[in-house]
Amino acid sequence: MIDFALLLLAHTAISHVDLRCPAALGGHPFIGARMYEGPMGDKHSALSPERERRSGFERQSWLLPSGGERVWVECHYDRTPQTLSLTLRKETLECSLMAEVDAQGRVVQAAPLACDE
Repeated sequence: MIDFALLLLAHTAISHVDLRCPAALGGHPFIGARMYEGPMGDKHSALSPERERRSGFERQSWLLPSGGERVWVECHYDRTPQTLSLTLRKETLECSLMAEVDAQGRVVQAAPLACDE
């Protein structure tokens, strides 16, 4: 079985800029993110990630539009409706997220969101 810590290390080593969704919010661990194009809070323009799943892990990656509206991220936490929203820099080209998932596809733990410029 692959060690999540080793996978996390490999994932973050290739990134240039870590967008810091806090590891926990009110005691609830970080489990994922959603990206949107447009004004902060407008959820009509969700960006769909490409998903790659194998051996109990899922990698989500977003190729971000260039020259358009700003892109913002909504950080999600386990067992709470609370979220945290962050705006990406316009120079950001791609973001990815690595997560360990259970047999039903639910996130068990997630690495920090990594973004490249």
